[in-house]
Amino acid sequence: MEIDIHILDKRLPPNKYFLYLEGGSHFFHERCSSEKNIEPIYREKIWPFIFNLKSKKIVIPGLSKTDHYPRVHFKSSADENIFIYMHQVVALIIPNPENKILINHISGNTFDYRRLNLEWSDHSSNSTDVKRKRLNYDNLYDFFESRKNICR
Repeated sequence: MEIDIHILDKRLPPNKYFLYLEGGSHFFHERCSSEKNIEPIYREKIWPFIFNLKSKKIVIPGLSKTDHYPRVHFKSSADENIFIYMHQVVALIIPNPENKILINHISGNTFDYRRLNLEWSDHSSNSTDVKRKRLNYDNLYDFFESRKNICR
């Protein structure tokens, strides 16, 4: 099944970007070297993917060093850069009868943006079982001490 993403996000031009719910490669498979030992599921062709009909290319999600959610770069109808998280694109086809505002990764794995791993959520249930790092005050002290010396 193909879905014109313009139907999901009106900022995008119609008939350009299409979502397919399965049959694609994961971005780890595409972006990691073939020698890299990654989880076997990331090598399977079971992943949702986006196809750019104009360029005839698959749009491969990426990550940044500070953001652990795969995101896709689009050009809007007004030729502006738009970044949308892959899980947000996929979740837009999941029924949301209670109008919840967040998308939860059921497994806790933010790299798994398959439909079966996503559900609409509220703030309290979305943060259930989330493990937050405790602050290491030794490291914080060292960081601020180094900053103090720089700022003098």
